[in-house]
Amino acid sequence: MLTIAGPDGKPGQADASYSNPDGTIVIDDQGHLRVTTQSSACNAGIKIGDSIILDGRFELPPRGIITSP
Repeated sequence: MLTIAGPDGKPGQADASYSNPDGTIVIDDQGHLRVTTQSSACNAGIKIGDSIILDGRFELPPRGIITSP
């Protein structure tokens, strides 16, 4: 198990965007998150302080419409 946080150890953030036409949230983040702790069961070559890349796409049913003032 890993614990992930911002570079300063406080709660982190991830870059994301939302597409109104297809109702999809896209997360594409590099550089905002770091490994802060890991259990002994995590033996995948990941070290405390390593940067984490978070990349994903999620469809939201039902689609929402997001507007900006």
